[in-house]
Amino acid sequence: MRWFVFGLGCVLMLASVLAGMLAFAIGHDFPDDPLVIPMTIGAAVFFAIGLVLLIFNRQIGGFLWATKYRRIGVIITPVILVAVWLLVFGVVIPYQEAYQETLSWSKMNSGTRAWLYGVWGSSASNVFAVGGKGTILHYDGHTWSKMNSGTTAALSDVWGTSASDIFALGDRGTILHYGGSTWSEMRSGTRAWLYGVWGSSASDVFAVGDRGTILHRR
Repeated sequence: MRWFVFGLGCVLMLASVLAGMLAFAIGHDFPDDPLVIPMTIGAAVFFAIGLVLLIFNRQIGGFLWATKYRRIGVIITPVILVAVWLLVFGVVIPYQEAYQETLSWSKMNSGTRAWLYGVWGSSASNVFAVGGKGTILHYDGHTWSKMNSGTTAALSDVWGTSASDIFALGDRGTILHYGGSTWSEMRSGTRAWLYGVWGSSASDVFAVGDRGTILHRR
């Protein structure tokens, strides 16, 4: 029985570590995931139960049950449990909620009524959005402003390798390139509607679209 209690305590403490690490990983990448807080609480509970089983196991943790140290064990265990409780409800959960609040969405003034289909940015102060009727918007970190695209074709997506090498594409095989100052149209060789663009570098860019269309720029 003593080894069962010892093993159970070790398993629960190990589970608490794994659950805590998983909760941290999920909370870091997906702060709105509803599993984060329950997993964090579960990790603390597992840790507390495992600790109690180990400390109050007369055979394995017998030194705390000796006459001289018994009071220490009885006093220190509630202190540890309270510390874990405060850690969860005083630090972890409030931090999680504060982190979620910093990631909340707020409405911005785009200055257009056009449908917007794609967004990309090289930094927080250099973001581009594209949409219907050749709409291209630029965000400088404070406000959105409309750019001259030189086309009325609907634009589906935008992507770039840097602030001065950006591609936008859309209806009628339209592909635009931004070199840092103005947008200019590129020859695509197709009339298909292009939906997406991505690349590994400026000389390795792919575009995909209607009717199985795939274009490659190199």
